[in-house]
Amino acid sequence: MDKELNISQLFFAFNERYSRDARGVSPLHIFTAFSKISPENLSIKASERGMDAQIKTLDENLYQILVTLQRRSAKGYLVTYDEFWIFFFEPTESSTITGEVASTWIENFYPLLSMPFVESEQLIGLLEELNDLGNKNKQENVRIIDYVLIREGEKGTTKTWQKKTFSKKELLNTQKANDKRLEAIRFEFRVENTYFKAKISRNCHFIYYTGGSTGFSDLHRLVITSLIQIAQEEQKLFSGKERKVIGDEVIINPLAFVLDKPLSNLDLKELQVHLRRNFSGAVIHSSNPVLFISLIDRGDGSSFDVNVFENEIRVIPFNKATPESFTRLYKLISNLFPSAVAK
Repeated sequence: MDKELNISQLFFAFNERYSRDARGVSPLHIFTAFSKISPENLSIKASERGMDAQIKTLDENLYQILVTLQRRSAKGYLVTYDEFWIFFFEPTESSTITGEVASTWIENFYPLLSMPFVESEQLIGLLEELNDLGNKNKQENVRIIDYVLIREGEKGTTKTWQKKTFSKKELLNTQKANDKRLEAIRFEFRVENTYFKAKISRNCHFIYYTGGSTGFSDLHRLVITSLIQIAQEEQKLFSGKERKVIGDEVIINPLAFVLDKPLSNLDLKELQVHLRRNFSGAVIHSSNPVLFISLIDRGDGSSFDVNVFENEIRVIPFNKATPESFTRLYKLISNLFPSAVAK
């Protein structure tokens, strides 16, 4: 592409490159991230983390980027906005490798970069909105191809969607029946002249396969922008939760996960393993059915107490509890106990 490329030209190029007339084009991987760093500092900070990043300014808020993780690389573009960034990676080898390299590279930048998070139900809700968009004749706009179910500590399981039509109820029932979270959904969207085929995930990793003449722009407008807005609202829910002392009063903002059945010894052990794998943790007290564990986020120093009772897991943030860290902890627990209800 031309070195004078701007964002509008980049999006136009994606529309053309991934049109239905294109043949043999690997899908476009799209990642979003909340940022606490400037693009110019990516190379230095990547080196400190044992990685590599080469970045070149193309236009205002647009950069060409090459990221390297061990001996694997991913090349693409970075578009920066005030509150978030969007990475676009075009596979030069396999699509799977590109997705894994880019995802791991971004995750290793935590807490300077943090991937967003949306609930499974919000993912399904967005598809429901797409299915109802301009739908005067009650036709199906969305066709589910397959979906990924996940539980903390397990690899995702991809299943083909057997229904011919979109069904929010069936997707929610599938999640409940498998006692796992819906992590990602691959689908086609078609209404009048608008068409695109894509995969969307709870961490706002998008894969764009193909589309109509404005397929990428439509995906960006209808899906990417919408999910980023949902993720921003989710982040606000975890903001300002630190423990505060006002006069003689101590104000805390605990978060409780209510479970539909008592936790077993195996549940308690599994919870300890995953909490201490992702955070620095010290068990204060442990005896079935009660577990008290103190956690510190190795990345940014946020601290929490996790108190576990027979049917409840309670998270208590301390003096420092960033929304990024709180989100990580929330996602871990909700993925480990998919049927838990957060209150």
